[in-house]
Amino acid sequence: MTDRLQDFLPQFSTAPIDLGSSAALTQSYEAGHAMGKAYSLDDLNQERLVEDLQQMLNVYQALIDRGGLLPFDVMQEGACTSDVTETRRYILSRRIERAPSIRKEVLEKLPPICQACRLDPAKHYSFRGKIDHYPLDIHHSKPIQSLAEGESRRYRVPDDFMVLCPTCHRMIHKQSDPSDLEALKSIIRNTS
Repeated sequence: MTDRLQDFLPQFSTAPIDLGSSAALTQSYEAGHAMGKAYSLDDLNQERLVEDLQQMLNVYQALIDRGGLLPFDVMQEGACTSDVTETRRYILSRRIERAPSIRKEVLEKLPPICQACRLDPAKHYSFRGKIDHYPLDIHHSKPIQSLAEGESRRYRVPDDFMVLCPTCHRMIHKQSDPSDLEALKSIIRNTS
């Protein structure tokens, strides 16, 4: 541990500790001691103790971030790790404007059940939320991405929309014709 936390060593002592007992648990604590601080009663105050405890939490976090107690060679090979770095970014992009009320309108007119796989959130997951909060997607049966720049298209509710679970919605977009619900249903039937 101390090899992995060299930058913290000036703030803490690495000297062995003596807890004044020969009990097994005490000996384990003494053997497991990597670094710490000792205080005299005259020198102890709440502010200093809180600062030192916060610094010790920083040490533990650094140890975790640096691989915990894994040997260096294991860490360097990347074995036993599946860390992912995520970054929040703001991107300026062009987008297709959708009518904001369309989801609610479609779900008020069509049953809140996936039209491809028949997933019913109320039946299968005991979902009892508002209709417009159902975990279902609304899919344009005439793909909206085919619109040219500045072009508008009138869609009829509910005729020009499908209610799909997120998985089926993703899969219908992978088809050559993302409006072909029957093709998606056929794939589901043939794999069930």
